[in-house]
Amino acid sequence: MRRVVLGLAMAATLGSHALAQTVAITPPIAPLLATADPAAGEAYAKKVCAQCHSLNDGGKAIIGPNLYGVVGGPHAHMAGFNYSAALKAKQGLWTYDELFAWLTKPDAYAPGTRMAFPGIKNEKLRLDIIAYLRTLSHDPAPLPTPEVKAPDVDQTATARNAP
Repeated sequence: MRRVVLGLAMAATLGSHALAQTVAITPPIAPLLATADPAAGEAYAKKVCAQCHSLNDGGKAIIGPNLYGVVGGPHAHMAGFNYSAALKAKQGLWTYDELFAWLTKPDAYAPGTRMAFPGIKNEKLRLDIIAYLRTLSHDPAPLPTPEVKAPDVDQTATARNAP
């Protein structure tokens, strides 16, 4: 009995540690995208992504779906492509933040995805790719704008009372 309790405690501890490692914290992406290089993203996409995805308007699926119009499009954006249940279950659009998380580690973003790509560890390269993918559209999604942080109420009150 003692071993079972100890084993469960260890599993719970390791499980939460493993979970903490797979949950990526996305930085505010707006200022980061301002530094992105679409040409560098294009070079990577044509070398790596194009092995499984077409990148042109109206291109056919290869192993994965065509990526034209993916930025701002729904998760299962290519009609007729057999998406995994994990991606079919994702609601909403491929926002910049969603793409950043996906490219970091696809199987952490959508557990059960059939995409066998491990992800891109280099943050700058992920941003470059997203900037390039944004260009694959007749009407590119607007870049996000940095959110203006409201002043802290305590700081505002202190400033008003300052001599």
